[in-house]
Amino acid sequence: MIRRVGSALLVLLFAIACQTGASDEEQILMVYETYKQGVINSTGVSAASVLTPGSYDFYAKIRDHALYATKEELEIVSGLEFFTAIMIRGRIDAEELVQMSGEDIIALQIDRGWTSQGAVSGITLGEITVNGNRASSTIEGAQGAGPVEFEFEKVDGVWRLDLAAFSQEAGKALDAIFLQVQGSRADSVLQMLEMGGITVDPETIWTPPMSRNP
Repeated sequence: MIRRVGSALLVLLFAIACQTGASDEEQILMVYETYKQGVINSTGVSAASVLTPGSYDFYAKIRDHALYATKEELEIVSGLEFFTAIMIRGRIDAEELVQMSGEDIIALQIDRGWTSQGAVSGITLGEITVNGNRASSTIEGAQGAGPVEFEFEKVDGVWRLDLAAFSQEAGKALDAIFLQVQGSRADSVLQMLEMGGITVDPETIWTPPMSRNP
């Protein structure tokens, strides 16, 4: 309960900051802190509330992959989209998933601890560069290969974290890893799921649970 109250307070403070003339850099720091604390405390609604519409669209696309994409179709999307779509397909019932928005999926992943709390807890923002309605910040404390910046977008006068841009860069890093391992991308995805303690049926997981044209 204390954690949820803390996350709600961050959202309130962020709203106040936007209305009281806080600088762009201060608002961006508050946006990231709200997202970060939401992930750490498994309060998905608050974390998802500070993301861009493009972030929601990105996860809506992954939802559609999970519901409708064949193995052959998944083989040509980014590694992160491939992995996340199969993870969601294996963990969320299709009848529930089809009713969810991209924002719902982000919040659910955070609520259930599927977004790495440990990785996020060690990351802070470095130098922030603002260019009109877009901004970027270097990432400090990240481990391993992956994106080196967070991007932000001002939407209707409010700064938001662009998780789609970050995910696309993470997808490129994952693709580079796939190229270095033996076997297919599908085999690599199943191995990653197994390493994460996620059990799926390797025979049925490639069958889309729904048809695009029922």
